[in-house]
Amino acid sequence: MNDQSIYAINMGALFEALNANRKNNGFLEIDNPLIASKLGILFALKTNGYINFKGERVELNDTQLIALQDILDQHFNAEMTNELRFLVTMREPVQQNRAADKRHRSPSSRADNTGLFTKIKGFLKIKSKIQEEPA
Repeated sequence: MNDQSIYAINMGALFEALNANRKNNGFLEIDNPLIASKLGILFALKTNGYINFKGERVELNDTQLIALQDILDQHFNAEMTNELRFLVTMREPVQQNRAADKRHRSPSSRADNTGLFTKIKGFLKIKSKIQEEPA
């Protein structure tokens, strides 16, 4: 079994704090939808797990929160350790049994962890340019 804390982050507050931090450091502000899209892609590449950053809030475990902090530091030029501490709401630690967790997840939560490439595989298929003509 594994104890993991779950952290909830209000995305509107995160976007506001990110842009305030960027502005204070002499960088341009970024539109919220662009931040959400970029976070989703970078997060999927870093963790091989998908999280939708376009909603009102996200829930992250310890490892995911560290990954988010790294992404904000490296790709958004925003060192926001203190800001994240104020934005994060901690929930009770969740005890997990990995095998039982995989069996009892809903299909939608299973899809969230399949990664970026599974989500876009339909776009990666090469379509034949030659079409057969009816005889």
